[in-house]
Amino acid sequence: MRNKITLVLILLLIAAGAGYAIWQKPAQKVSLQASTEQVASISTVTVGSKKFIVEVATSPEDQSRGLSGRTELAKGTGMLFIFEPAQIQSFWMKDMIIPLDIVWVANDKIIGFERNVPPPTPGTPPEKLTIYSPPAAIDYVLELNVGDSKELKVGDSFSLETAKGV
Repeated sequence: MRNKITLVLILLLIAAGAGYAIWQKPAQKVSLQASTEQVASISTVTVGSKKFIVEVATSPEDQSRGLSGRTELAKGTGMLFIFEPAQIQSFWMKDMIIPLDIVWVANDKIIGFERNVPPPTPGTPPEKLTIYSPPAAIDYVLELNVGDSKELKVGDSFSLETAKGV
């Protein structure tokens, strides 16, 4: 009888462990290719003389998720947020693991930056997260790896190639 109870307990523990493993989602491995199923399109932007390959976050879900949970971002890549009409759109670093540079764009020109934005301390409640806002209404927000915006300056031109669906 004792062996049957022990066997049942072991089987329950194995089943619970398997269920937990399926339920848990691992942190997203970030490469542009690994994340394309999560966004509507990929495009290229030119800022000043620099080109970046970007994931375009088009849906409200894509924009809300952004780069959250990413453990890395390939050099020269980023995420682009499009706002029509132009608006003051604030950002935070909820669930971010990596630091970013944020580029504010209006009327096809850079109007400001938030450089070296750190991820929050793990466990920071949402109401305690720092809010980052542009200096004026923006059409686009470009999130890049820390340091990728260092050669860019306010007034640099911005252009978006036609986004390609994936």
